[in-house]
Amino acid sequence: MKACGAILLALILAASAGGAGGAGLPKEVRGYKVERAKVRAGKRKNSVGPEGAQDLVTFGAARVASVGPLEVALEVPVTIAPVEASGEVELLVFEGVEVNGIPVTVEDYKSPFSLPRAAPLTLAEPLRLRVSTTQALLGTVGEILGPSKEWPVTGRVYVCGRYKRFLMSFRRAVPFELKASIQNPLSG
Repeated sequence: MKACGAILLALILAASAGGAGGAGLPKEVRGYKVERAKVRAGKRKNSVGPEGAQDLVTFGAARVASVGPLEVALEVPVTIAPVEASGEVELLVFEGVEVNGIPVTVEDYKSPFSLPRAAPLTLAEPLRLRVSTTQALLGTVGEILGPSKEWPVTGRVYVCGRYKRFLMSFRRAVPFELKASIQNPLSG
């Protein structure tokens, strides 16, 4: 009997550990319930890579919006590849974003848009990034010593909106792990 109880407990623990794919995620972001979902690129005739996979987010050239004594603000245009899901995005919330290893703050994106299904969509407004002047200077020195053409961008974005599934609409925040690159604005 104790052996059955131990096996049952082990199965429950294994099941809960296996389902912990959303470990570390909050239950809610800005009033939207967080839901773990697979984000897949839509299938297009001219898609790149195996089985139509392509980068879901592409960043344009960064532009300096303002420079102050404590921070530098950049604006970056964003293009989103077509996806299989349909819905209306109301808000993008960014967390833990780093550009070339330097922590940056990305303002919430509050301009609503529909998820693209047939063609890539360039967002109406650019993303606004803020980096402390100290971090920007350290990053600039690093680029002078060892310049690179592209900078890696990592972090998490919560795509908050209304998503359609079987004739029903749900208000959710879908986390998306950001792994992209941006052209180095310091390279000529």
